[in-house]
Amino acid sequence: MEYKVFNLIKEDPAVTYAYITDKAGVGETSVYKIIKSLKDKGWIKRNNGRKCGNWVIMKK
Repeated sequence: MEYKVFNLIKEDPAVTYAYITDKAGVGETSVYKIIKSLKDKGWIKRNNGRKCGNWVIMKK
């Protein structure tokens, strides 16, 4: 599931949690946990905050 979420973020760095929830077919809480895991592993980070920000891919 991490791989699927990572690919969604890679395809569109401005993707929202709601979009990821819909496309990945998992609950919102699961998406938050997966994204936290990806951030903790250093794969992604968020630039410019929640509202106007975007995701940055750190590892390919």
